[in-house]
Amino acid sequence: MPICCAKCKFESTTSSGISRHRLKCSNYQKSAQDRQNLHHKITQARKARTLHSQQCRNVPQSDVWFDPLHNADMDMPAAPPERTVVPPVPTPPSPLPAVTASGRPQRNYQCPAKYRDVYPEGLTSAVPPQTIVPPPTPSFLIQHVVLIVRNPLSTASNVFGMWKKYLYQPSHDPDAFLLPEDLYRPHNINSMPSTPPGCAIKDAGYSNSTTKLLMNWQNTGSCQKSDTEMNRLVHENAFIERLGPQFDLSRMLVVDFMHEFELGVWKTLLTHLIRILYTAAPSGSLVAELDERFRHVPQFGQTIRRFTNNVSEMEKLAARDYEDLLQCCIPVFEDLLEQPHNKRLMKLLYRTAEWHGFAKLRVHTDSTLDHLEELTKEYGLLMRQFRDLSCPQFQTVALPQEVAALKRQQNRAQAKQAPLSTGTGVRVEPTASSSSIPASTANTNAAMTNVLSASAVPSSTLPARKPKTLNIFTYKFHSLGDYVQTIRLFGGTDSFSTQLGELAHRLRLERAQLAAGGQNVKERFNNDECEGRDLDARYRISHSRNDPINIRSYIRTNQDDPAMKNFMRKLKDHVLGRLLRREFDGDTYGELADEDRDTVRISGERLYRCKTFWANYTTYDVQRDGDTINPRTYSDIMVKSPETGPGAQPYWYVRTIGIFHAMVALSHARVEEKSFRHMDFLWVRWFGVEPGRYCHGFHYARLPKVGFVESTDDYAFAFLDPALVIRGAHMIPAFSEGRTSALLPTTKSLARVLNPEDEDDWVNFYVNIFVDRDMLMQHFGHGIGHLEYGRVHETEPEIGEENRGDIEQENEDQDDDGNKPMDVDGDDEQAEQSDESSDAVDDSDSSEDSDESEYASF
Repeated sequence: MPICCAKCKFESTTSSGISRHRLKCSNYQKSAQDRQNLHHKITQARKARTLHSQQCRNVPQSDVWFDPLHNADMDMPAAPPERTVVPPVPTPPSPLPAVTASGRPQRNYQCPAKYRDVYPEGLTSAVPPQTIVPPPTPSFLIQHVVLIVRNPLSTASNVFGMWKKYLYQPSHDPDAFLLPEDLYRPHNINSMPSTPPGCAIKDAGYSNSTTKLLMNWQNTGSCQKSDTEMNRLVHENAFIERLGPQFDLSRMLVVDFMHEFELGVWKTLLTHLIRILYTAAPSGSLVAELDERFRHVPQFGQTIRRFTNNVSEMEKLAARDYEDLLQCCIPVFEDLLEQPHNKRLMKLLYRTAEWHGFAKLRVHTDSTLDHLEELTKEYGLLMRQFRDLSCPQFQTVALPQEVAALKRQQNRAQAKQAPLSTGTGVRVEPTASSSSIPASTANTNAAMTNVLSASAVPSSTLPARKPKTLNIFTYKFHSLGDYVQTIRLFGGTDSFSTQLGELAHRLRLERAQLAAGGQNVKERFNNDECEGRDLDARYRISHSRNDPINIRSYIRTNQDDPAMKNFMRKLKDHVLGRLLRREFDGDTYGELADEDRDTVRISGERLYRCKTFWANYTTYDVQRDGDTINPRTYSDIMVKSPETGPGAQPYWYVRTIGIFHAMVALSHARVEEKSFRHMDFLWVRWFGVEPGRYCHGFHYARLPKVGFVESTDDYAFAFLDPALVIRGAHMIPAFSEGRTSALLPTTKSLARVLNPEDEDDWVNFYVNIFVDRDMLMQHFGHGIGHLEYGRVHETEPEIGEENRGDIEQENEDQDDDGNKPMDVDGDDEQAEQSDESSDAVDDSDSSEDSDESEYASF
């Protein structure tokens, strides 16, 4: 409990009570007065001591006293003599400021700081002049030499942030004879020695460019940055503060698949291949052939769309367009170059498409990642081999569109520097013409003329076409080795790809366009293609009867078409085999007699034709998807092959000619239900594999090759159960082998559904296994729930002894560039060692083959 003071001993429970008591308590007031008097005496004593100290400091030096004779036995000074204090002399008053004519004080105006001329000053002297001491005269007979290896000295920085650093202590000022004019007088640049061409000037004193930039940041500016700030910039950031110093920042940086590969490595390779075609055929015939082939590549649903008429110009192409070009480029570039460049290019393009497909998988397993890691090594070797062995054979220069783009850029830069003016004073800048390239060109000369005309620049004023080479010394190509590690840490590349943002931006634009057109945005985007479809069903065909066909009239109208041969018999065999539940062997349902065929009844002898049918399937990542098969646009499909044994093909391929359904019944004795039932079936044209002389697969880096079965074969045209269809297939013509009419000797046929005006067919087709990720895994295997086709069927086809020598020679010719086919299983090491020990070295091999051998060490 607080009390008032020590004498009265008054106590109170509150501070307000104590305050009221102290106002009338005499003891408290007397003690307060004593404390105030004591404080006043202490303050006066302090002021007296301060005044005495100031007077002592003002005493002259001559007044300092010390008497050594007085009291010599003691070390104490004598008493100070008396002295008189001289009063300070009053300072004269300051003069009055100058005034103007009006009587106002005159002001002193100064130029702003940014407009003042700061003249350069010399650097700070290393050794002040008064501290420079001449060397003493040696007093010894023998002279000693002192060698100072390093005794550095750095001067202080001047107002410009510059300083000097000496390797040893200087004995004089080196800048004593340096005039101020020498600091700002321009030097003679021409007197400097020129750098030899091709030699880069290295940053002296720094290990790399990053260190140079950091040191320049530390040593420049108004003040020098400390070492602490430098270390904080390098070693400390928000991630280190939150996650700790042991956190590896490089592991959180992911790859950018779209910009690094599709718009980086592949775009660079494609551009250089077009340069090579221009060099190989200066007339432009090869480039025109390239554009022509791309125009004949069929579309594949929403994955592969129709290519533009002039692919070689690469105008207005997005990342997905470059992806489509990569997936379809192998048959297009085939045989455009001479050997051996064509063989190297075919293998390089195959590995490029293969690496693209595996790096873009949504779901990976240990086997796919191991394959991608080995594939990355081989892809790097193939790129370097093509660059070192094939590219130097072509003196490639910049493309016409590259030259025109460079000229337009120069024109815009000149227009900004020297703008034109009209009579009205309005600033006018010349702009390049935005006229587009024509839809098609007869040859590349016309294409080059169009490119030059689109640039709005006369061809005579275009800059010279600079030499161009295939540059793989880029970060984008170097980053390919980080993909496997990144996928192991973060999953598939689609989860962190920048393509998601690009697609979202495109979706926003589509919504805005639909809203501007007055369409219902929600109805448009909520109407999914799969909505209303039973994804659990194997397929779906409409039951519409809007397009009926009388069978007998249909046969009579097309009786000259080889595709209609035995149409009714094949149809009854198909219906009879399915209703009797016989096993389909790929051609027929077994031997059937005419009596059995007579039991088949088709309601009204009518077939109902449909335009499309939907085939559902399970993808490699356990997702349900489907393909819409349309005979007029997207007609090729794949089915499981019934073949077994070595050399058996995993899939068979067919082209859909028609989609039908009908009401059928069977009065056969082995069938209990005699009533009519609904049945769906496809009318197809079969593809056959290349006979004997062609090996394909990941091991050989070649696409599967098929061709139409000759129309003379009884089973070239047949009917197929839609339930046997696995999914759609993308067939690209083998352009290098041309066309023929021997497979279907007629000018008009119902079998040519894609192009009814054609009078012949392509000799062969390539199966595009890189059309999407599921198709790639269908042929490679290792898909979740998929069969291991990629390993069982990676063997050579079964051949006869009469053709074995020719096939072996052809395979040697196809791999004569020193590259061992990629060992997918890893069991070819022993075979390779035996081949090396048994094969003798041929002295007649060319120097080119010897150069290629160094790239074969996979």
